[in-house]
Amino acid sequence: MHRDIILSAFAKAKTEEFKKTRIEPSVNKASKCIEAYIADYSTIPFSARSLRNAHNDALDKTKTVKILQPDVLNALCMYLGFETYADYIREREAHSPEEKVQQEDNESKQSVKHYKWIALLALVMLVGSSIYFFSNKQRWMIWQENQYVEVPFDRIMLKEGRLKLYKEERLDNFRKVVLTCDTTFFTKAGNPRFWYGKNNDKELEFFTDLAQHPETGKSLKPITIYMIKKYLCAE
Repeated sequence: MHRDIILSAFAKAKTEEFKKTRIEPSVNKASKCIEAYIADYSTIPFSARSLRNAHNDALDKTKTVKILQPDVLNALCMYLGFETYADYIREREAHSPEEKVQQEDNESKQSVKHYKWIALLALVMLVGSSIYFFSNKQRWMIWQENQYVEVPFDRIMLKEGRLKLYKEERLDNFRKVVLTCDTTFFTKAGNPRFWYGKNNDKELEFFTDLAQHPETGKSLKPITIYMIKKYLCAE
């Protein structure tokens, strides 16, 4: 299961990146795209390097691929358009139960002890993730105009990449704003009060907190004197 999740995630990341740039993306580029998504949908970070290692293992049929963090596993499944890992399993078993049986047979041939350990681990992770999601009612949000708003779960919006895991600090502190030359750009301590990034139309936009751009998913950059002079206070 985990092998297919990793390979599917990288395939999706490469496809989406190719649509944006028309250049065949590298595994490194794809891993960074997935890392950014996980950062938005998981309370536990999972580095691009860890993703590349998992991808390399997934390509090697002799190796077992397992994601030990339930939160990360759920985020990967969300990236593929599923609500949770449990949802992914249900969908897969409903559409191709024979594939699951074949996979279990192949793994059991490698080692009975190894198979039992993986089966136990999968059960623990499934129970753990189910407890987590049922004891902490999942909440969702989407970007509307200049801010995030809370919404109920919607599978279509999740597949489109619009639906994001609810984060209270995003709703409270993250806004798209219009700046002028008269704006106070820095705190008294000299720290930036705004961050910037370009939208899908390559237009420069400004925000009130550090995060990923709501449209592109790319990390925003802190405002600088150079950016202020070039775009906001140009003579």
